[in-house]
Amino acid sequence: MKASLKIRICLMFLPSVFAIAGFMTCAFGLQIEVKQNASVKGENIRLGDVAQFSPSSDSRVAQLSLIEISASPLPGMDFMVSKDLLIYKINPFISGNKDILIKLPENLSVHRDAQIITSDSIKEIFVDYIKDNTEWSEDQMRFEDITTPGSVALPQGDMQWTVQGKSGNDLIGNVALTVEFSVDEKIVKKILVSGRVSVVRETVKAVRKIERGRIISAEDLTTTRENTLHFRKDSIINKEDVVGKRALRTIQADQTIQTNMLENSPMVKKGDKVIIKAENSQFRITTAGEALQDGRSGDQVEVLNLQSGGKVFGTVRGSGLVEVFF
Repeated sequence: MKASLKIRICLMFLPSVFAIAGFMTCAFGLQIEVKQNASVKGENIRLGDVAQFSPSSDSRVAQLSLIEISASPLPGMDFMVSKDLLIYKINPFISGNKDILIKLPENLSVHRDAQIITSDSIKEIFVDYIKDNTEWSEDQMRFEDITTPGSVALPQGDMQWTVQGKSGNDLIGNVALTVEFSVDEKIVKKILVSGRVSVVRETVKAVRKIERGRIISAEDLTTTRENTLHFRKDSIINKEDVVGKRALRTIQADQTIQTNMLENSPMVKKGDKVIIKAENSQFRITTAGEALQDGRSGDQVEVLNLQSGGKVFGTVRGSGLVEVFF
């Protein structure tokens, strides 16, 4: 009761001074002056963050500096600490020390330092991730309507980020990615970033109607550049991959050619004269024959041996060539 009475008397005459002493005129061994404005970096406000100690060499300074006043505001934000709260937090640690003088402001304004990740920087993270995780070249890709939560305030420290999302051909169309920010190896923020990604690519189209069963020539085709939001695994980008193949169904003029519309054209046709070849490590025989059915490379077809009149099955190995195994 006696100590608390002396505190109230000191505050009555000197509102900004909180003294622990028997008399105001005594000599103070340590003075602590709390600032009116201070900045902090960590998650908690400690006395050492907001006060100056004189002399700083006093052996009690290290311990007193660790007194926790309050939790810090969010990064980039401000927080007001009242004088009453300061007295409440500090008094238990210095009661009994009659040579400590503390000067307090009416209110202490504390700002939490932050590193700001701008919206433009977040958009760059989105774009760079997609460029690094697709097969498309940079000049083929187009980015539109990238949406971010705005600038992000993070605590001070060693900042890193990781992106959680899709990869490869899934990064085309409407894409949403989660960006996870860490400071000093501790996850502090997760945000969602979305945008529309399109690809400019070559496509092969029919210049005229191609009937089912027809062998496709170069004159039937043209290539165009299209900006697409969708990737089809069966799309064809080179005319060379189409020429010489047979249309499995009718293809309309200006229709994009896809692999499921085509089949390899037969290398032998029913009625064609062919060479029948049979060989092993000891001998090699060839004779004239006639294909009894159409066949593509690797197909099994029936052929007629024109010399013997016998029918055998063989494998199509090339144009007009059928191999028979014994």
